[in-house]
Amino acid sequence: MYLKRKVYDQLLDWKNDTAHSTLEVNGARQVGKTYIINKFADENFRHKIYINLFDLSGKQFMECYKKATDWTPGTKRPEQPLHDAFKLFDPDFEDTNDTVIIIDEIQESSEIFNRIREFTRYFQAHFIVTGSYLGRVLEPEFKFSSGDITSIRIYTLSFKEFLEALDDQLFQKYLSLPLDHADDTVPELYDELKNVYDIYRQIGGYPKVVETYLNTKDVEAAQKELVRIIRIFLNESMRYFDDITDISVFTNIFLSICRILLREKKGLDEDSISEELQKLVTKNYSSNLSKATCYRAINWLYHSGIIGFCGKITELDILNFKPGSRCFFMDLGVAYYYLSRTGATVSTMDAH
Repeated sequence: MYLKRKVYDQLLDWKNDTAHSTLEVNGARQVGKTYIINKFADENFRHKIYINLFDLSGKQFMECYKKATDWTPGTKRPEQPLHDAFKLFDPDFEDTNDTVIIIDEIQESSEIFNRIREFTRYFQAHFIVTGSYLGRVLEPEFKFSSGDITSIRIYTLSFKEFLEALDDQLFQKYLSLPLDHADDTVPELYDELKNVYDIYRQIGGYPKVVETYLNTKDVEAAQKELVRIIRIFLNESMRYFDDITDISVFTNIFLSICRILLREKKGLDEDSISEELQKLVTKNYSSNLSKATCYRAINWLYHSGIIGFCGKITELDILNFKPGSRCFFMDLGVAYYYLSRTGATVSTMDAH
């Protein structure tokens, strides 16, 4: 099932941009990065090379890379070792503007990631890199080439994308609504839209979750798929933590975020949301967790696209700006799931 995504237009803009750059696609796990990138590549380039550094194709490419870049001092150096590496991997490779090379899970190799500048400057072919950048955030071996990269972030489906996938006729009616339209002039339409939004609020926008709902029209089945995705994230996160017991901190942080969201008083007792979360986690769930472990997990969740932060300006005074004053879930389905686990009622969640 193909879910139309707005980000496709951004991918086209990058391809047509005369400023040749490597495209970095990031976003949370399971938001459909690999699928949409491959679909875009198949539809817009004559030749595609796909390498996933986390599976067999990545192992095979690394063997090609090592062979192409090996050099014995005192002998003639290879003129284009990187080109040779791709030629070894795919004999049909030609360095032309109609070729795209996708390197997925690039965080698995700092050696390849650090070649991005050369991909941009020494190739006519287009490059797209993507993956989970949690490992890169923590390791100094990864060098960021900001001037050679165009970054695009993919999120879970927005409500508009969900509405279009669910009911295209209703979506077209939604688009035809004037911005200044009074709510009471088309009550039936607003009731229909609210019913769809209520479903979206409960399941969120992860593509697999949306597909499950579209196939079954069952909110509970979609929520079960969402739980599976959450577990995948937690299991994959174990790779980046030395102590397996640290994984439990994620659930504790999620529940603490819910407690903050449900407060009637919106202010924080501590100076930052990180400190507030750390206090709640150690007070209500596990006093044995260190502050460093809690902060590490919070930053992890932020960089992986699970949670987000926003700042606050008091009384429209731009000099009185406080960053990181609020925390929220990036996906409504995840928010609904954890708010439900705190015992929040539907009416309480509606109010917040």
